[in-house]
Amino acid sequence: MKTEIADKALDLFFNKGIFSFNQRPQISIFGGEPSLFPSIVRHIASRASSACRVPLDFSLVTNGYELSEEFLEVLAEFGFHVTVSIDGPPEVHDKQRRGLRNDPTFRKIERNVRRLLDIRRRGLLQSLNAEVTITVNSLRHGRIVDIVAFSKKLGFDSVIVHPASLPPGSSLRAPPDEFQEQIVELHKYVLNSLLTCSPLIEQVTLMSLLSTLQPGDRSCGAGSELFAVEPQGDIYPCQTLVGVADLRIGNVLTPGTTKFLAVKNKLERAQKRWNPICEKCAVRVHCPNVCYAHNLIERGDIGSFPSDYCIAIESMFAYTQRFLANVCRDDLKRALFVNSLSRLLKTRQRKDEKE
Repeated sequence: MKTEIADKALDLFFNKGIFSFNQRPQISIFGGEPSLFPSIVRHIASRASSACRVPLDFSLVTNGYELSEEFLEVLAEFGFHVTVSIDGPPEVHDKQRRGLRNDPTFRKIERNVRRLLDIRRRGLLQSLNAEVTITVNSLRHGRIVDIVAFSKKLGFDSVIVHPASLPPGSSLRAPPDEFQEQIVELHKYVLNSLLTCSPLIEQVTLMSLLSTLQPGDRSCGAGSELFAVEPQGDIYPCQTLVGVADLRIGNVLTPGTTKFLAVKNKLERAQKRWNPICEKCAVRVHCPNVCYAHNLIERGDIGSFPSDYCIAIESMFAYTQRFLANVCRDDLKRALFVNSLSRLLKTRQRKDEKE
């Protein structure tokens, strides 16, 4: 992305008065590979800090392979949230992410993760997270629970797990029923870790509990709170929908022709509240909307909800209810649960106060 495009995008979102921010705004940088362009990353972070009238966060997703000293200095200077794409142990990761010479990449990325961890320990990064993309290779290796546990041992603050968005005929596509079964298993594992002396405290745990206790209509915010600008300046509802022609909002170079409201309405009509399948579902008010892009790639429709996803959500919700009921009946479990949840909430409170 050229600096002119970046400046126009920042001007559109921060200076034109198009949006009023109800929460702390965040700028996320995706690729390609951002680490190859440290000067652009610095320019965006510097200009955004000057343009935004309220405090904001920066985040970035990297493959972790080429991290120059200049790039690490930019991350530390602006206190980025950093996510590294790493798909598990070497035998899994190296099958999916090869170098330009078809060489394995895990060991080099592991060394770079240690460099990032050093910056994190000095308090110069807001967070350091792993993003695990699940394919059939992952499931051949073992359980998703084990892959997450491995990633946590590398030192990451949290682990984000999602299936690769692939068309139905792809040989790499994880079988949907097996993936959802293992995601339910991971959900149980994370919840039960709250009853140990060393809990696996993750953001997903808190959100799972809150979705059980506080029903509501949730969505990812694409097209209303979340937008993506690609290198030529075209605006889309999110980074995973870049290139979908009928969801193109406009271009930052011609802001007078943008279609923010029209695209927002199109996405809202694809949400579960309008889906007849969801209308009679017992857990619809606890269920997040499925990723629009994932639906589009796998099923050809941004509003098409896969049945295996629905089964998994129902199973997770039912297990969370049983888990909470069991905790309430046992004094020791209740004490461990309260202690673990208090630690999570205090950590979030300290982060908010620091910001």
